[in-house]
Amino acid sequence: MSLTVLTTAILASIARLVYTIFLRGIAKGLLANIPLVFLAIAWVFKAVALSYTIH
Repeated sequence: MSLTVLTTAILASIARLVYTIFLRGIAKGLLANIPLVFLAIAWVFKAVALSYTIH
């Protein structure tokens, strides 16, 4: 996946996270959005890999 696609997915997930927290509360909202953590980790790895290919 490209960094742009991952960034867009993370931003959409953050919007969903805020909406879910507003409706259900913090604990249920965070548990319902666990894939956001994996998207963030993938974004970091992709950014690091991209920075190594640029240098």
